[in-house]
Amino acid sequence: MRSALYDALKGWSVNPDELTQDARVSAEAYDEFLELLESKFGDGSYDLVRNLCAQVIPAISTVREQILKAIPLAVLAEMAPVVYGKEWNDGRLVVKADRREAVFSHFDWMPTPSFCAMFQGTYEGILRRRTVYGLVTKTRYIRAGDDRCEYTARW
Repeated sequence: MRSALYDALKGWSVNPDELTQDARVSAEAYDEFLELLESKFGDGSYDLVRNLCAQVIPAISTVREQILKAIPLAVLAEMAPVVYGKEWNDGRLVVKADRREAVFSHFDWMPTPSFCAMFQGTYEGILRRRTVYGLVTKTRYIRAGDDRCEYTARW
């Protein structure tokens, strides 16, 4: 498995052997990483990236810390911009939430297909980690002419 991953990352602008837990990877390099994974192991639909992020991102310490709090999902959703600022810090996230729904509006400067899959997968993964049945839908997309990328989570 390790050799397949290294083979997939051959053209990556970052040397994976030099990455540490505290290393900062630029948004461009992160997008490149996701695109390489999708091209090598996915089918072009970005389901691989979405599902990978649904599993991995909720396990990041700052995200996990919030998910574990015994607070309603709407309150958790409203706190998302704080965690977004800590972990991502590229662009802006605005959230509007009520009891059974949250709308996540991303004003990012780099709305790539892999990032769209990453954010959608993140919200899906958070619902799963909270053991809540729900659906996350992309409702706006900058590349389709909208002023932002937007995801609606309903539970």
